[in-house]
Amino acid sequence: YEDYSDFGSTTKPRIGAKWRPLNWLLVRGSLSESFKAPDLAELYSEGQITFTSGGFIDPRRPNDSPEQIKQLTPGNPALDPEETLVTYAGIVIDAGNIWEPLDNFEVGIDYFKFEQDDLLTQAATQDILDNELNPNYQGGRVIRKEVVPGAVDPVTGQPYTVGVIEQITQPFYNADEYVYEGVDFDFRYLWETENMGDFRFQVQATVLLENRIVTIDQTTGESDDQGNRIGTWDSLAPKWRTSG
Repeated sequence: YEDYSDFGSTTKPRIGAKWRPLNWLLVRGSLSESFKAPDLAELYSEGQITFTSGGFIDPRRPNDSPEQIKQLTPGNPALDPEETLVTYAGIVIDAGNIWEPLDNFEVGIDYFKFEQDDLLTQAATQDILDNELNPNYQGGRVIRKEVVPGAVDPVTGQPYTVGVIEQITQPFYNADEYVYEGVDFDFRYLWETENMGDFRFQVQATVLLENRIVTIDQTTGESDDQGNRIGTWDSLAPKWRTSG
């Protein structure tokens, strides 16, 4: 149970168990929930101002030249916490209790899965521009200057009905989902000597089974499953990782 003066309180359970059915085998597992509350800046900040790296065409003034757009990232006091369900199960084998020559050699195999909901995200600039007239869109807002009297579209010659974009707001909001699943392998050996001390050897490896991001469209509410991204160049999630 945790209580935050600026956010509220939450209770997240955890249950775990260990069982040794044989002198050489340990079975263990747990199921737990966790959460991450938004920080003060994400909730209440007046905002940081940046500019887009490239130019954008205004959808409501399509014949204007592309322009860089000022972006404001204000706090969002309506944010919910990011929540995670963690599943964990594994075994530890004491090989020395199976065969004496393997004394002090242990093998651990552990399965894990993290399922995250309501991850904080920000909308892309183009999405905010395209949804300017959508009152239900949470990704941000377009703020415009007053229409200059007498200003006309350079192609059609028609008077403008809206002013140029002054800036857009790009707040954080809860939308994305994430699944991270895999198996850990742990090999350990202790070599004890009479005169030179003890030597510990360890090799660890992880194989990823799933690395999946699902984004929620703020206009339609539909899920966009980007697929299992293991091994893709931008996911930073190689299928195998080892250390020793």
